[in-house]
Amino acid sequence: MRIPMDTDCRGMRHDPPDACLMVILGASGDLTGRSLLPSLFELAQKASLA
Repeated sequence: MRIPMDTDCRGMRHDPPDACLMVILGASGDLTGRSLLPSLFELAQKASLA
């Protein structure tokens, strides 16, 4: 669903996101190596982990 923008947003400030910390528990496990780390790597490549 698309919502049309009625206002001009060129003057709006876009602050960078706050820093965060990600802790992976059980990082030596099989699921981490097969699924979690490749997924995080892909998100980082797409710049989705800002």
